[in-house]
Amino acid sequence: MPDFSDKLSSMASKPDLRKLSKNRLEEAKILLKSGKYDGAKYLCGYAVEHALKLQICKNMNWDSYPPNNQGKEVFGDNLKSFKTHDPETLLLLSGKRKSVYNDSNALAAWDVLKEWDSEIRYEISPKTKIEVRTETKAMVNAAEKILRFLSLIT
Repeated sequence: MPDFSDKLSSMASKPDLRKLSKNRLEEAKILLKSGKYDGAKYLCGYAVEHALKLQICKNMNWDSYPPNNQGKEVFGDNLKSFKTHDPETLLLLSGKRKSVYNDSNALAAWDVLKEWDSEIRYEISPKTKIEVRTETKAMVNAAEKILRFLSLIT
């Protein structure tokens, strides 16, 4: 049996996080166009998550996320706070909360995204297809605005 233990604790470098963020957004757009709304919404959340984790790396002067020993030396057991998918927590840790909340366009986009949860992968929406499509379009557009606001895309 293959050993995946090193993969479970792998770190993403800052360039990887940038690329992952852009890729997840592009994949979400493809899924949206294909009518695969649940998958598109799911990937939007990860596009934003990777973007925020990149911002955290920049602010903390980390090479990767989660940080290697450089973060553990400073934070010790408190490093667990950084191992989250929660958008509000990541926004706070990224140092971008104030700038997002002070910009009306960014805040409008954030209001669409902030309730995203990685657990949506287990949900089947009771909404109509039209409602889900509308909601997903809004989420893709919001993710794109946040990535643009964070200067990840132009």
